[in-house]
Amino acid sequence: MLDDGSWGPARNIIPFTGGDLACQSEFYIRAAEEIKSLGENLWILFETNGYSPTSKNLDSSKDSGIDSFWLDISLR
Repeated sequence: MLDDGSWGPARNIIPFTGGDLACQSEFYIRAAEEIKSLGENLWILFETNGYSPTSKNLDSSKDSGIDSFWLDISLR
């Protein structure tokens, strides 16, 4: 944790974004577990386009400590 006062609201969010992350769900689940093991007040956001998350992956992601899921919907 930084002691210079630069840490504050909305600066403790670690986002996983870009493409469809659910294709590599095991990596992000393990990364979330490692981040949460730091014991800091860190929030993890998982952003997906919804192409490949399964209910099993979503449950495992939630259990790993991912705090929030963002579903991108593109209308063309």
